[in-house]
Amino acid sequence: MNCDEIENRLDQAEQSLEQAVATDLSSAEMMKPFLLSEIQHHSDDLSNKQINPADEIDLNLNIQFGKTEMRLDEVFQLRTGSLITLDEHAEQAVDIIANGKMIARGEVLVMNDHFCIRVTELIGA
Repeated sequence: MNCDEIENRLDQAEQSLEQAVATDLSSAEMMKPFLLSEIQHHSDDLSNKQINPADEIDLNLNIQFGKTEMRLDEVFQLRTGSLITLDEHAEQAVDIIANGKMIARGEVLVMNDHFCIRVTELIGA
């Protein structure tokens, strides 16, 4: 874009601004409701692409089977094959925690050699 084109566009913008300022609108015209039908779609826009804002949110999800308290010397004595007894019984539901907040409870399943959790209860906010 050369200097003449830039000056031409600046002149057009100045004229448009002067027209907008000179226009005397009544308060009823200024408060005209917005209509979605006034929006025109362009063929090159992304209107056909579905955007899900949740696709970009990282969530730290933890499953808590139970807990226990151990002294530091007991932790140092842990070896391969050591057993740690938790405060929960095997048939009790596990806690499902998202970003540090309990959101649900569930039961542990094994499917195709993987642990899974079946949600049995959602916890209200």
